[in-house]
Amino acid sequence: AYWVKGCSSLGLLRYAVLLNVDDPTTAEIELCLMDIKEAIAAKAPRYADVKMPIINAERIIQGARHLSPSLGDRMSAGRINGKS
Repeated sequence: AYWVKGCSSLGLLRYAVLLNVDDPTTAEIELCLMDIKEAIAAKAPRYADVKMPIINAERIIQGARHLSPSLGDRMSAGRINGKS
């Protein structure tokens, strides 16, 4: 599925992916829903001497880990069609 909607994605690319995850130890099949969002450059200013990830998705994940460690640990950065 693909859609551009709402303020949570700010009109950027957003994908919902349904994965079939097999567990070979139990022969059970589980479904996993992934929400993939496009990351763009930050608009907020920052201190010049602060180290910040160059890749936008990594910057967002680092921020999420500082605000909510359990949520940040469930996120991952990557690229799809040349976008972070």
